[in-house]
Amino acid sequence: MSRKRIIAIEKLFLVFFFLFAVGCLFFFSLKDKNKPIQKPDFSYVENWTVTDDRGEVFETGRNYKGNRQIEKEYVIESFLPENVGDNMVLFFRPCWYNRVYINGELRSETNLDKDSIIPGGPAKSIYITIPLTREDKGATIQMVRKNATSSHPEIVPETVVTTMDGVYTYLFKIEGFSFYFATLLFLISLMVMVVGLYIHYLYRTTIDMFYGAFSVMLVSGWAITNSSIYPFIFGHYHVDGLVNYLLCLLMPLAFLIYVDSIQKGRNRKKMAFLMIAATINAVFWTLLHFCGIFNFVDALLYIDITLALVLIGASFVIFTELKNHHTREYRYTAIGIGLFLFFCIVEIIVITFFTVKNDSIPMMIGLTLLLVFAVMQQVDDIRKEGVEKQKAIDMSEAKSNFLASMSHEIRTPINSILGMNEMILRESKDEVITDYARTVESSGKMLLTLINDVLDFSRIEAGKMEMNLEEFYMSEVLSDVYSVVFERAMEKNLSFDIRIPNEVPNGMISDGYRIRQVLINYINNAIKYTDRGGVTLVLSGTYMEDKKFLLSMYVRDTGRGIRESEKEGLFDAFSRADLAANRSIEGTGLGLAIVKSIADALGGEVGVDSRYGAGSEFYIRIPVEVFDKTPLENNSYKKKIIKKEEGFGCDYIAPNATILVVDDNVSNLKIADLFLKRIEAQVDLCDSGARAIAKCKE
Repeated sequence: MSRKRIIAIEKLFLVFFFLFAVGCLFFFSLKDKNKPIQKPDFSYVENWTVTDDRGEVFETGRNYKGNRQIEKEYVIESFLPENVGDNMVLFFRPCWYNRVYINGELRSETNLDKDSIIPGGPAKSIYITIPLTREDKGATIQMVRKNATSSHPEIVPETVVTTMDGVYTYLFKIEGFSFYFATLLFLISLMVMVVGLYIHYLYRTTIDMFYGAFSVMLVSGWAITNSSIYPFIFGHYHVDGLVNYLLCLLMPLAFLIYVDSIQKGRNRKKMAFLMIAATINAVFWTLLHFCGIFNFVDALLYIDITLALVLIGASFVIFTELKNHHTREYRYTAIGIGLFLFFCIVEIIVITFFTVKNDSIPMMIGLTLLLVFAVMQQVDDIRKEGVEKQKAIDMSEAKSNFLASMSHEIRTPINSILGMNEMILRESKDEVITDYARTVESSGKMLLTLINDVLDFSRIEAGKMEMNLEEFYMSEVLSDVYSVVFERAMEKNLSFDIRIPNEVPNGMISDGYRIRQVLINYINNAIKYTDRGGVTLVLSGTYMEDKKFLLSMYVRDTGRGIRESEKEGLFDAFSRADLAANRSIEGTGLGLAIVKSIADALGGEVGVDSRYGAGSEFYIRIPVEVFDKTPLENNSYKKKIIKKEEGFGCDYIAPNATILVVDDNVSNLKIADLFLKRIEAQVDLCDSGARAIAKCKE
């Protein structure tokens, strides 16, 4: 049996065994009647006598809610049950002000305004416990209360005599599932936020899921602090009420930020207006509460109205998106928001028309679905981004291949044009024709330089520019550079010099061709932007190890200089400094980008120091190996520059030489034939490799 099939069978076994375990749990839980944990003693204070603030007396049951605000003191009286024992407590929710007497003895006094350390006072009523003993069996209980309906309308609160275990049992019976659900959702949304931050760091992109999870975390945090269980678990009062209101004020703002993020800013004006309204609402009521001017509880109606208007505005924006079919871009999130709103409506209906325990369950279900769909949306967005990124990479590669191909195809006829123009310069005796030909030569060379830059850049983008590390002599590189740039400097009446202030080894191991290219790009760039004065190449460096040398090359000019604000993107592709002032100067803006790419490939660095209007200094530092420590001489690089005005003489002939010229371009063959005829050689021309091999066999 193959290992793959064994793994498949093991997976199947895992699923079935898990289902079997879950089935056992549910089935035998219904059959097992043993009770290893005994339920705590639990009894209600059933009958109360109420003397209201008007002096009216009436009887009521274990719980009674009035229909008017009672601001003055009123009294309720009853008797404790006969099962009161030691370690038991009297458990109920007091009003804002409450005194409790048992057999005439003051056992508890609650004044939420004085008891709370929160600035502005408490924002939520609480359950309290009063210790009892067996001597309290059947005792008279009297409560003096006032402001009964300021937050809860109980004239007579539901009062329980039980143990502390019974208190927890009572609380978890009415709110436990909601509390656990909200806590679990809070932790999951926090984990999703952490994952969102990690994905943001990994992909460097906006993660909408983060804002969605943050919204869910705020709402679940609001549900946790709104629960009566919170103070009994965390052991402090009043803080949860304050935080509950603060989270309530923040919830719409977080939701609006999330919606704006998934809409990619299409409705930013409307969303910004709603965000400002939500922010003002949060700041205004918080300041009033903390300053003791207007309590959160008294402001609840106004807070809810403002939040409702903000959410109605957000719903209108989402409806507009749906109408314009923009929700297709975030269809999973739109479904999640729709389900969340649906379950919120269900919760409103349940709270309004039914008396149920754990009444926040519908909203928790809606939040869970919103979080699930937000994650699904983010996964789908990342998948789409991956597809788009790959498509962009493919298009970039296709563009680079096209540029490389076109640059090569364009360069071939340009070489033919320059070759034919060279023949005109050699053979023409007419000064006017020669002058025309020199103009063609200058423009052709400029065009060829541009094409070469595009070709090099397309190779860099395609990742096909390879560095060939081999031995070379720096003196030869400098000679080639000097011969290429000297004539151009002379054409602008600029001086050009090479200085070697300290010992630089001559024999190096690196890519000599690319170092030559870097220097020519730097110097040509300096000549291009310098109108008077000159350009200087300075070579120096330091030994890092015995045979490792950090080669430093500086190109200084007395040109126009660069503003400080333009230095940052100077080595980016297609970037040119002071475009308005330098509009007449030809160039693609690729030269410095190519220099940086070469420096990066060779493990070096580039940079520039400049002062606007006073010149610039471009530098490149490249680590090289040394095979010959003989120092460079200052003047060994100079070659004689032959001016074209001196003519194109031929100092030898080779009538007995037989030369085979192979090229698939007819113009190139013709140019080669014309160049070689001056030495009287016998030339055979071939336009294919196969014919060239056949001729060699002959």
